[in-house]
Amino acid sequence: MKRRNSYFLILIPLIILLAIFHNSMYSLNESDLQSGFILNAFNRFFASKGYNIVFTQFLVRKLAHFTEYFFFGLLLTFAVWAVRRNMGGTLFYELFLFLVIPVIDETIQLLYKGRGSSVRDVLIDFAGCVTGMGICRLILRIFRLNKNNIQSAYIKTAGTAVNCSGRRAFTVLTVVFILFIFHNSIFSGPQSSTQSRYVMNSVNNVLTFLHVPVLISEHFVRKTAHFIEYFVLGLLMTITIKLYSRPVKKTVPAELFFLMLVPVTDEFIQFFRPGRGSSVTDVLLDFSGGIAGMAFCCLIKK
Repeated sequence: MKRRNSYFLILIPLIILLAIFHNSMYSLNESDLQSGFILNAFNRFFASKGYNIVFTQFLVRKLAHFTEYFFFGLLLTFAVWAVRRNMGGTLFYELFLFLVIPVIDETIQLLYKGRGSSVRDVLIDFAGCVTGMGICRLILRIFRLNKNNIQSAYIKTAGTAVNCSGRRAFTVLTVVFILFIFHNSIFSGPQSSTQSRYVMNSVNNVLTFLHVPVLISEHFVRKTAHFIEYFVLGLLMTITIKLYSRPVKKTVPAELFFLMLVPVTDEFIQFFRPGRGSSVTDVLLDFSGGIAGMAFCCLIKK
């Protein structure tokens, strides 16, 4: 297969992606009709075979999420290989796409009647993509279609010019800060609200003392806190990753992936806490804070 002709293979995962986005544009009633049709077909099939298996609409929906993203991940990985003839250096680009596309998909659903967004679905979609990617890479390796070794990551040590103690220090600092973010998500709804109100009252008291005719709300405090903590994370992560790999082309996809992975995980943790919930819009806010921190770090460097 000529590389020039291989570019047409990109159209296949693109068509699947458009179909996924199209499915998210149905209202809740229309989506329920589709799920119900598949549910009844599955249950009739297993009943005719004598199997005591009964599918639920919830299971059908989650299987649909996983399946459609499984094929998207598999076909996109193959298309990338067909164009490049080399899987090296593409892992984090693909992982980032496999996170950001489900986030966009869930955000689209917010625009349609009765639909909602769920970080849990983002993780199911991501798992489907990664499974498809893993199977594709395994097949390529078995049949020796890939000339280079498939890399699980390509963050490499830059050499003796980088101070090892600096690497360790910033690595530990970044990990500790991520754990701090996750720790804040472990608080229950009332505990988190108490913290936000304390900050809100403190800031409003200062503004009143300075005769500033502005009062901030608890919602504003929460969203600002989201942005600021991920802005700091973006700074720390950019510095840490660049200490391990100097070239910008190698560090950007890894940074984007981790800056998306951390907020998705963060929101997923909140899903299990009483009085808390997970929000895809908060994931986007966190990611934008991380991007701002990364951009600020690069600006300072220049």
